[in-house]
Amino acid sequence: PLRSRSRQRVVPPTETSRRRRNFPIKTLLLCIFLSAIGAIFIPIGVWKYQTHGLSESIPFFTLGGIGALPGIYHLVLFIRAYLGHEGFQYELIPGAYEEIHAE
Repeated sequence: PLRSRSRQRVVPPTETSRRRRNFPIKTLLLCIFLSAIGAIFIPIGVWKYQTHGLSESIPFFTLGGIGALPGIYHLVLFIRAYLGHEGFQYELIPGAYEEIHAE
């Protein structure tokens, strides 16, 4: 027979309050900043490519890619951890573990 109950993890209040108190805000802000850099430089690279050619647009595409790829990847990790998807925790995001467990 099929079971209609979903398995939900119950978090004790102490763990919840500790998680809110030690939220990795610096890491999240860095992810947002990197994503914004990518969102700014990639369209500039497209514009430069259309108006000045490939050689003028390569630096903008490079800076946009360096910012956008890790920024968006880590933002997805933050969103999945926030939504509580199985296997995703703030502690697993690079740089966030040290921020969470700092005393």
